[in-house]
Amino acid sequence: MPLKGGPFTWNNKRTDEASILEKIGRILFNFPWNRKFKKALGIIEPALDSDHNPLVLLTKGTSINPIEVWLEVDSKVNEYLKAFVLPSVQVSPSLTSPMDWIPPPESTVKINCDAPFTHITKEACIDVVLWDSLGIIIGGTSKSVFANYVYVVEVLACKLGVVTAI
Repeated sequence: MPLKGGPFTWNNKRTDEASILEKIGRILFNFPWNRKFKKALGIIEPALDSDHNPLVLLTKGTSINPIEVWLEVDSKVNEYLKAFVLPSVQVSPSLTSPMDWIPPPESTVKINCDAPFTHITKEACIDVVLWDSLGIIIGGTSKSVFANYVYVVEVLACKLGVVTAI
């Protein structure tokens, strides 16, 4: 998807000869999504304290009500949290070793999300990648947020992943 707002999404925060500017941020989509959101627009926002520029995806001209989507996502996240809140569990050594990535079952989407967080500025950058059953990236997004606790950021990352998937 073309992005407006400048040619670069990352910099190394240097202003001298060692300055590096790159376009590493992307908004990914597939053709069915593009048909549904023909007027979608990706915007590169200015980087504040980060070396990454936040990317914003606007889905103008759609009949989808973002409030309804958010309420549905919020409801599903709450259902998930109620169903899967587990008591503290000891992790066995076999679970801490590197594992191969496993694609999702056919006709489903796997959501990978991450949210690096700094306690100093309370800032995080949520990153989401959507994969199909063939291991092909079919979507993704990134967003800067502020929160007081890392677990709040992790929940926001999960919510953004679900919103991106639907």
